[in-house]
Amino acid sequence: MQTRNAQAEPARMPDRPPDFDPGAWTAQDTAGWLAAHPGGLTGFEERWVAMVGPWTVAHAPRFGDAADLAQVMGIERPLLVPVPPAGDLDC
Repeated sequence: MQTRNAQAEPARMPDRPPDFDPGAWTAQDTAGWLAAHPGGLTGFEERWVAMVGPWTVAHAPRFGDAADLAQVMGIERPLLVPVPPAGDLDC
């Protein structure tokens, strides 16, 4: 699948356990992790971020591009989060 925007990028999932099961994380679980780690989206300002648990799997300036990239990576149901501009994040 080709994305619509050249600035869309898959994100490496650092320190992902070998037995990681993205299906084990619900959107609510991921949102809870984000609430407990408000700085978790620093560096992704003004982008849409596709997340599963604490792992960013894709990011792009547009929602559809981030969703498409996550799907290409085999992640069917990530939590898609719009990240506000720098200075608007509660870090």
